[in-house]
Amino acid sequence: MRRWLTLAIARHDGICANLRFDYLAQWLWRQVARAGTAHCPEARSRRR
Repeated sequence: MRRWLTLAIARHDGICANLRFDYLAQWLWRQVARAGTAHCPEARSRRR
């Protein structure tokens, strides 16, 4: 599916590069981590 989608985007736009395709669970965990650190200055300073 990932390859098909990349080729379809490239056909439509002429190029398809630097896209990130994650599984739903990976994306959700990244969103949870981002939301959890959005209101915590200590966590933001550790991420840098």
